Amino acid sequence: MVKQHLHYNKQNKQMLMRNLVSQLFHNEQITTTLPKAKEAQKFADRLITKGKNNTSKSDSLANSFLIDPFNKLKNQLVDRYKDRQGGYTRLHLLGNRQGDNAPRAVLELVDNPRDIKREVLMRTIARESLLRKTSWSPEKSNILRQLTQINLSKSLRYLSQEEKDTFHQNVLDIQDRILAESQLGLRRFDSDRKPQSNTLTWPSKGKTVYAGERTSGMAKSEGSPISLSKGVFRKSRKGPSNKLV
Repeated sequence: MVKQHLHYNKQNKQMLMRNLVSQLFHNEQITTTLPKAKEAQKFADRLITKGKNNTSKSDSLANSFLIDPFNKLKNQLVDRYKDRQGGYTRLHLLGNRQGDNAPRAVLELVDNPRDIKREVLMRTIARESLLRKTSWSPEKSNILRQLTQINLSKSLRYLSQEEKDTFHQNVLDIQDRILAESQLGLRRFDSDRKPQSNTLTWPSKGKTVYAGERTSGMAKSEGSPISLSKGVFRKSRKGPSNKLV
């Protein structure tokens, strides 16, 4: 196994890690190069473990390392991960950076409000439910694929009841968005899908964007009612078939 090396001296590397981990705890999601993300991931996991120890020595070490969000570590993150024995962070590959071709990655805290893996799971559940021509509810989890059921149980394992209700409501909202985009003819909803890439980005050239799907660079307001009505009331737009299956 090749060890990652950051070409910094000891003082600069220490300051770099302090900045990255502090930003991670503050924003709960950061984008950086892959080697930096892997190094910051180690420091973040150790600091959360020290925060859970709840001793004066561990608190002093964490407070001296973090630049600002020590209170958030003690008041929010420790409570969020009190039942977890590890694995507080997650890495997502983000392709290579334009220019120097450096590999990029998204480093995020698990179960954060913008959790990427949970967002992908919600879209998967919404799509598989619509393929069975039914609306999603927790009692209908048996209609999902076996792998999706496993991922669902893992994702909801450490969530509170309020967070679980929010999760299920978000799935229903995604279903409504898929149906709206499909019926308006803006995007196709098909069962024939291209194989997914192992990164968050996907080449936009030649890729079919399906109903409810979001790609890199797409505006966040793309799924709003106003954006859905564009092209429908202003001018006729020939879209693919709006059949659900």
